Amino acid sequence: MCLDCHFVVMVLLCVRGIMLTFEFIWPLIDSMICYRMFWSIAGFFSQFWGLNLQIEVFYKLQFAKAEG
Repeated sequence: MCLDCHFVVMVLLCVRGIMLTFEFIWPLIDSMICYRMFWSIAGFFSQFWGLNLQIEVFYKLQFAKAEG
């Protein structure tokens, strides 16, 4: 085998090894990303609903003061 061919084979074996490693690790990373995205979206919506409730209560209080 020529030196270049040997190098190409080594690179392909390396790439294949990395791909196999990623095939094993990627589902774990993927589930972690999905998990974090889910919680960040859930956190955002909980903040959003909390803000809406605060505004609603604030307006009701202001309205009650204006009526009273």
